Amino acid sequence: MSGLRFYFITNNYIRHFILCGSMLFVAVSTFAQSTASESNILKDPEIKEPVSFHSPLDTIANTVSPTQVAPPTQIQTSKDNQQMTSSFEGNAPRTSALEASITEAIKAHNWPALATLLEDYIEQPNYDALLYHYAKGAWYRSQRQHHLAIAEYQKVVDTDASLHYPRFDLGVMLFENKQYNQAKTEIATAKPYLNPQMRQTAEYYLQQIDKRQAWQPDVTFHYEANDNVNNAASAKVIDWNGKQWTKTDDSLPKSAHGIRYGIGANRDLNINGNHFMSMELSTDGVHYWDNRDYNEQSIRLKAGYKYQDINRSITILPFAEQNWLEGSKYNTITGLQIFSSQRLNANFSNALAWGYNQKDYADEAIAKSYDGHLLSATGTLMYSVSPVWLVYGGLSFSDDKLNSAEKSSTRHGVSLGSTKIFANGVGTRFSLSYHKREFDAPGTIVYDFVRKDNEYRVQGEVWHNRLNYKGFVPHLNVSYLNIDSNMEGFYSRDNLQWLISVNKDF
Repeated sequence: MSGLRFYFITNNYIRHFILCGSMLFVAVSTFAQSTASESNILKDPEIKEPVSFHSPLDTIANTVSPTQVAPPTQIQTSKDNQQMTSSFEGNAPRTSALEASITEAIKAHNWPALATLLEDYIEQPNYDALLYHYAKGAWYRSQRQHHLAIAEYQKVVDTDASLHYPRFDLGVMLFENKQYNQAKTEIATAKPYLNPQMRQTAEYYLQQIDKRQAWQPDVTFHYEANDNVNNAASAKVIDWNGKQWTKTDDSLPKSAHGIRYGIGANRDLNINGNHFMSMELSTDGVHYWDNRDYNEQSIRLKAGYKYQDINRSITILPFAEQNWLEGSKYNTITGLQIFSSQRLNANFSNALAWGYNQKDYADEAIAKSYDGHLLSATGTLMYSVSPVWLVYGGLSFSDDKLNSAEKSSTRHGVSLGSTKIFANGVGTRFSLSYHKREFDAPGTIVYDFVRKDNEYRVQGEVWHNRLNYKGFVPHLNVSYLNIDSNMEGFYSRDNLQWLISVNKDF
């Protein structure tokens, strides 16, 4: 599945200070055509199977073109479909205008009208229970109430196991609702009884079920230019209380150029229902050929639990991470990450993240001050202007409790951003953020008061989807950070970074 990713470049000793992220949801209509072919609505010769799911709610990407599966108006009703239609016609002749209206509402996907019609239909003395459950399930699906829709379609196939197209529809809804194991069973059961074109569609769903549960590789390489790799203040002289301190050259900003890389794989394995085992193994780092003292390497392992359905997800991931700096062990971080996302309506969604990190440094002198734990939380509200344009705003908070109160701090902030892909293939991403950071105790070197920082960051990214080679797309990234500290001589600084990343999703 293709996607869009954000990359934030920091140094190892501050990289875990705050957990932050952005999420992008892009809705795409695809080719799958799933069915109402076995209901009495096929008595109308103008209705061709399938009609219910011509706009799937879950995307199947990188499969076949929509033109490879004929639209409903081009598919001819097969003999077995005509034979199965009779299974809806056993009790009484169906000539009522109400049933005809239900048929037309399903054909037109007029879901508000269908809801009203079904309320009237169920009051009829000789209503067809199978037709009712089928139409009600289609209505629930249109409202993204998949648990209810699945229950309605389950009643249909439990009543008559020979209704193979509704069984396929059931499998599609289970797939959309991330219930992959059950979806595979229903689609595989229905597949042999479908017409050839629908068997092709069923096969693609089965392939996607396996693909989504397989290991997903992720590889990134960036060229990076950093004009302040050591995050130092630019002031050469510190003036305070009538005294002056002159910094050594080693305490001033340093530049570096190199390659940042990342290699990893993750997997979500469906256990049962909407429950998954989630796993991730990754390594990343940066190699500066002109300032090797700041080379970094990391390796991390995450394994935990994930719940997901069509509208929401929650992931609980314990993790362990080992970091190296200049080729030597720097610190070990263990902890817990919790992520959740929720679709609120057709345009709005939110994402929440919580984190607990326990930090243990290898060097005893550093550990004496910097060992400790970090609690963090972020919340992001996203608005989808269109399938290719997302805007978002977020709040974040963190509490860094270390052995040294002077080094401990709280941090809170706000961010705004936008991502848009234009019709000509150009993609852009832009974000602004502000954070206020306040430390727990006064300083003990030069400044004898509590440190307070105002942090401003601007980030931009641009790419063109037509500039790709075998799926690899170059992205130009620019990031500017300004920190305005009341301990100006030590901590006020500017940091400009630009990098070229080459991205590919598998």
